[in-house]
Amino acid sequence: MGAVGSAEGVELGGFDSNVDMELGGFNGHLDMGLDEFDGDLDMELGEQYGRKRMELVLMRPHLASRMLAEFVWGELSMQTKALMLQIACAAVSLSSCAAQDDGGTGGVSAPQRNEAPSLATDWPLSDEAARGLQKSEADRLGVPCFSRLDLGDSAFVDLVFVPAGTFPMGNASDYSNPARLVRISNGFLIAKYEVTWRQFLRAVDLAETDGITRDSVSRLKERRTDWLDIPADVDWLLADKFCRRLTDSTGVTVRLITEAEWEYAARAGTMKPYGQWDSIDDKKANIGMWPGPNGQTVYGIRLGLVPGGQYEPNRWGIHDMMGNAQEWCKDNYTNKLAISDLGAVDPVTVKRWSPFRVLRGGKWHGAETVFHRDGDAESSLGRGIRLVVEINDAVRAKLVSCTGPGES
Repeated sequence: MGAVGSAEGVELGGFDSNVDMELGGFNGHLDMGLDEFDGDLDMELGEQYGRKRMELVLMRPHLASRMLAEFVWGELSMQTKALMLQIACAAVSLSSCAAQDDGGTGGVSAPQRNEAPSLATDWPLSDEAARGLQKSEADRLGVPCFSRLDLGDSAFVDLVFVPAGTFPMGNASDYSNPARLVRISNGFLIAKYEVTWRQFLRAVDLAETDGITRDSVSRLKERRTDWLDIPADVDWLLADKFCRRLTDSTGVTVRLITEAEWEYAARAGTMKPYGQWDSIDDKKANIGMWPGPNGQTVYGIRLGLVPGGQYEPNRWGIHDMMGNAQEWCKDNYTNKLAISDLGAVDPVTVKRWSPFRVLRGGKWHGAETVFHRDGDAESSLGRGIRLVVEINDAVRAKLVSCTGPGES
């Protein structure tokens, strides 16, 4: 693409009628008229926060995306959010093009078949828009929205298609997961449910596990007739081994979900703290306690781990992101993300010296928000697996289409 052009500062606040963003290489200027927002943007950013300058630094996209951390996202109007996302999405898009150019290609390479054709700038999405995006992108990529991958020996994995897009990840008040704009550049297939013991033992022999895991399974066999259908609660090392074994046996790329993919899939287009819900209880997810309306802790019946599908899925048809088993992610864990970890496109935190991994989601004994992140040692037991299957021609040939929520 050559020199992308100078990045112009965008000044929010004041009462100018237009914001000019010089996007060199993108054929001129992107004019966004503030007058169409009826002054809401000026009033909110002017009165509440003062004048703000957000610099779109093309080669350092985290600076552009971190603008979200300067504001209390929930207090801004929908119109203001839309404009801020438009600005930051432009920076992320340009920085991605510049990164491709630095790779010596001599120009911007054509999008891969699985790459998002455009960035979603209207987050949060309505129910209709979220499902429409899922359907249209699945059709474009030639995969079903809901499918099944055969593992052999009467074992299979139900999969849900998650479309590519850009979203405001994190929470402005959480230093461990600060607000920033993140782009998921490729659609992917996510396990509809957490991996069960039936699925796990299809790939990993119990004799390969540690003594504690073998003892745990032995007790499960004695106590529960449905033990093969509940989530396999294992350490990260076994979870990773399971994914690598499936990759070898099926010929498709299977891996653990990244932290960014997890939050994107769990939220499915919403800005609510519990996925599709503003509040949560044991009717919505398998959790034993949760915060009440006045901040008090509410205690319910602790059921332990249960088979997937007993609670309402989210808008993309994924179950148990807010309860049942807490789930391992691919990322290494640090309790405070450094600037270098706040990647704008497909981020994954890699600390080769760290034996700790990210954990996401609620668990059967307690609720957590979609923004909350935990971590534990790779060798710690008792957590679930949410696998991802990457989309390519090999997996298209193996998928069997299924019906999803509301389909017949």
